[in-house]
Amino acid sequence: MKKLILIPILSFFSLSSLADNQIFDVSYTQEKNSNSQPDWKMTEFGYTQKEKNDYWQFSIKDYERYNLNDNEVLFNSTNLVNENETGKTFLSYSIGVGDFNKNGYLPEFRTGLILQQYYKNGTVSPIFDYKYSRYENSSINYFSLAGEKYINNWRVLAGLWLSDPSFYKATSGVKAQVGYYFSGNNNSINYYFSSGQEPEIVGSSAKVYRISSHAITSKILINKNLYTNFGLNHTVNHGNYSRTGFLLGLSYAF
Repeated sequence: MKKLILIPILSFFSLSSLADNQIFDVSYTQEKNSNSQPDWKMTEFGYTQKEKNDYWQFSIKDYERYNLNDNEVLFNSTNLVNENETGKTFLSYSIGVGDFNKNGYLPEFRTGLILQQYYKNGTVSPIFDYKYSRYENSSINYFSLAGEKYINNWRVLAGLWLSDPSFYKATSGVKAQVGYYFSGNNNSINYYFSSGQEPEIVGSSAKVYRISSHAITSKILINKNLYTNFGLNHTVNHGNYSRTGFLLGLSYAF
């Protein structure tokens, strides 16, 4: 069976979204493949606890790819570890387990760390991201260095990533995000981009393709506590196939 190693579009958290509350999330994603393979589907249920500058999140994801169903359980936490007159330092960590049905397209175990220095004077804030994923017969180390800057209601992020799989030579790419946050509420719209060389595993052989991903997402307040999330995405595996899909979700904060 073909196994794809996919680099996430972006890994980040937005400081402007932190608030003192609890949030329940549910979302559904579906992507249509251009090569007549069955659609990729994913349903996610999440719970987030936020307090001042800290938060933790627990989520359960149900996947369907290649007509094969599998699941993943994830835990994420972000903590303020230092604050002074110039800014704040945040440390995030994550841990997850998956591939319960042994279909091979999800990691059996994953973990990660994100270190971010946020400057109050508007200087570009650096973000270092490390992730480790272990599959049935392989593993991947992922490194990323990005810079983030807020300009009035805009948030801009750009960076480089490096993927070091155990079964092939290291590959690299770029990523970016542009977001706009509307005044007077928490509504936002974001554009994401990622492009780079990624390995594809088919049995015991490996090939490298250039994969580009684009996505637009929005967060819209419906009433005092209820938000809707909507997004569109397009991923191109150059020389092979593409996927086009949508995301629809609801978030209830209290």
